[in-house]
Amino acid sequence: MLHYREAGPVIEVVAHITDSSGNVEPVEPPMALIDAMEALRKYMADQGNGVWLSAALKLENGRYEFDFNYTKRADWQLPPTDEAYIDDLTRFSRPDDQIPDWYPRKA
Repeated sequence: MLHYREAGPVIEVVAHITDSSGNVEPVEPPMALIDAMEALRKYMADQGNGVWLSAALKLENGRYEFDFNYTKRADWQLPPTDEAYIDDLTRFSRPDDQIPDWYPRKA
């Protein structure tokens, strides 16, 4: 399982492998995968929904499944600053009615 979060210049990636016994082991994902997730986020940016805030990638038995989050505050280990979110919104604008209530705004 890979969890990817991005807000402005801040990227956080957490990955783990679960073996057949249910044991969970953290792993360091390859930089190429992190770069691909960053590029996918930019590619999927949409003026109606903005850009996704986090994504989960599950790989099991050669099959993969993505879950993209456009509205909920991501479950960061080290949460970004309000400025990082504001920077993200500047780069990937959204209509006002598509900005979640919790999302930081410029003063």
